[in-house]
Amino acid sequence: MDKIGEQAEYLEHSWERELGFLVVHGFLHLNGYDHMKSEADEKEMFDLQRQILDDYGLTR
Repeated sequence: MDKIGEQAEYLEHSWERELGFLVVHGFLHLNGYDHMKSEADEKEMFDLQRQILDDYGLTR
């Protein structure tokens, strides 16, 4: 949990947003998304990730 705080501070957003990012990012990977395969896959994953975080009010 300390690492979440460190990353949130470094990236200048809230602890809650950083935790949400890590949870959503991991969940998408577990469901087959892979941002390392291609630029199109990266865009698809990150767009969905941003949409989910925005829907929960976890914006930067």
